[in-house]
Amino acid sequence: MSGKRKIHLEALRIIAIYFVVLTHTGKRGFTYFTTLEPSPEYFLSMCVPILCNICVPLFYMISGATMLGRDETPGEIWRRRIPKYLAVVALASLMMYGYYGLRDHKAMSVGDFLMGLYSRNVIAPYWYLYSYLGFLILLPFLRRMIRNMTDREFIYLFALHLAVSGLIPMGQYLLSGGSVFLNGSLNLSLVTSTIIIFPAAGYFLEHRRELTWKQIGLLWGLAALAVAAAVFTTHYKIRLTGELGESQVGTFYKSLCLIPTAAVYTTVKKLLAAHPAPKWLETCVLSVGGCTFGIYLIEQILRERGYFVQAFLAQWMPQLLATLLYVVLVVAAGYVITWVAKRIPGLRKLI
Repeated sequence: MSGKRKIHLEALRIIAIYFVVLTHTGKRGFTYFTTLEPSPEYFLSMCVPILCNICVPLFYMISGATMLGRDETPGEIWRRRIPKYLAVVALASLMMYGYYGLRDHKAMSVGDFLMGLYSRNVIAPYWYLYSYLGFLILLPFLRRMIRNMTDREFIYLFALHLAVSGLIPMGQYLLSGGSVFLNGSLNLSLVTSTIIIFPAAGYFLEHRRELTWKQIGLLWGLAALAVAAAVFTTHYKIRLTGELGESQVGTFYKSLCLIPTAAVYTTVKKLLAAHPAPKWLETCVLSVGGCTFGIYLIEQILRERGYFVQAFLAQWMPQLLATLLYVVLVVAAGYVITWVAKRIPGLRKLI
């Protein structure tokens, strides 16, 4: 660890941003399985989007680990955190609005930009910016609630989440083919909300419970079962409906993602605690981890502009492998640009 930044959290940020970029690769990687007939490659490729869905949960677990233990008044949050964050949302959205307006020769105006900033995402991946803003606004309540929970209440919360977000939706779909749903008036959104469950999990695993290697091994066994269940249910839905669009096939990607996300979190934490990284590697991880937010803000431009590199790689290796390697290159390019940008006065505190 260097200063107040923990190397395992920065390593987790790097893993998360890799999966963020991979999530946006469409049929080149994220939904590559939809271009295949059922086969071992088809089922293996279907694991990619399911594993990718740990990216946002990982970021929220990191936020829970680092922010829920602090003491701030609502006034301090609104004076110190939210204005800076709103500036990031506005500047990043303006950058992307201008970029796509110029590229696509669209009419642009201040009014259209402000309306888009208020009511929609300028680009689809920026939904996370608004989700995280909600987390910041609710942070005082989340801190008081989560920090005062007992270990047994944490387990109850996680079990409810897995049941309501995963087991019940998957079970009712397999039994009814999507014709029967749990009564919507049974409102259990507290245990399904991303900005509650994953910060709570991060706080719990960082500050309350240190798992043994045996427990982590068991967690990975459950993670394998969770991924297998998501693969089976996704394939069943495709066979039943024949729909292959990205928005249609992804119903069950996230259903049980708490389990693999927790497995990744605890493994990285335990591994780096048991085997401290060499100084040069620690420096690299801290540097790249500190640039992940900037990478996220610009990855869509880099990814779209560089797809010719992925196409070149695909001439020499399998399509999915080419995409996995290409994502590494996108993250690396985003890191270099962000590292330079953070040397510009005023930008360092924002990204």
